[in-house]
Amino acid sequence: MPLTKNKAIRFNLLDSFLRDINGYTLEELETKINQNLDSNQIKQRTLREDLKEIGGLIEIVKDRNRRYKYKDPLESFFYDTIDPRIIESIQQLYHFFPLAKNSELYEKLGIELQDFIRAELIQNQQEGQTTSFIQFGNAVLSNDNQWIKQIYDAILNKQTLEIYYRSINKLPIKITICPYLLKEFDNEWFVIAYSFGNIDDNQTTNVFKLKRIERIAHSEQEYQIDPKFNPETYFNHCVGRYHVHNKEPEIITLRAHQKLRALLIEKPFHQSMEIIDDNANGEFMDFKIKVYDNRELLLKIISYGKHLEVLEPQSLRKKIFNELHHIVEFYMDLEN
Repeated sequence: MPLTKNKAIRFNLLDSFLRDINGYTLEELETKINQNLDSNQIKQRTLREDLKEIGGLIEIVKDRNRRYKYKDPLESFFYDTIDPRIIESIQQLYHFFPLAKNSELYEKLGIELQDFIRAELIQNQQEGQTTSFIQFGNAVLSNDNQWIKQIYDAILNKQTLEIYYRSINKLPIKITICPYLLKEFDNEWFVIAYSFGNIDDNQTTNVFKLKRIERIAHSEQEYQIDPKFNPETYFNHCVGRYHVHNKEPEIITLRAHQKLRALLIEKPFHQSMEIIDDNANGEFMDFKIKVYDNRELLLKIISYGKHLEVLEPQSLRKKIFNELHHIVEFYMDLEN
């Protein structure tokens, strides 16, 4: 007989409690289950029926102290249909769910996951284990998560969308897109999508910030596949979140001084990073990367301050110099 949602929750809870080698009395089971039910509190009559149904598949014993437990604590009511390794994987997935927090997808699937593994989480708490052992960075409050489910469905079903998109200091415009990929970067969500000529009069694949979308509607436009788009390689030469069109990536040679050398060995500047000269005394390390020369690259280099120097090309060295020159002008009053 299939389990209803409320019954499945009860069985999950009971299954967890019955695997406790110390067992529980009928009164204790009633109290503990009702503490974890948001509604539809149960009576002992229902509890007895649940125990009888579970006991038809797994042997339940009642000791001299009237405490109920599985004869074999390694048994589980759910193991006949679900591999315990799958349950463990779902538990692990549950801890990573904050990545999509506040989205419709999170609200929908999160509830189902919570119902499915609630008993396991409760059991861990009883054993003194914490269930909040993964923490994610907190994004600035925005509305970008609200579009994740709708865009995800459009990608899955190859549906064209009309988005009302607001660029910086501009009024919203309607853009017709074919979404290909959702990407999270630095606590912000982006969609990579083919756009029909609304961006610089270009029909091409672009990156859109979800927080700048004000409204989404379905479009009757035929879904287009960009033959040049490959989600596995689209960002290979990017530093940051934006792809560069009509421009080839360049070989950039840099020198990391002193402590930055060790840091970049541990955490490379970019996935294309290749060491070309590692000073024996550890004073510096020269390396090269193959990336687009854009604003995000410039700002990342500057963020390392005196510890990172551009060796080539000279055009990028000049950009860095000019940027720093303008920054210094802000602080000229401190010169004396």
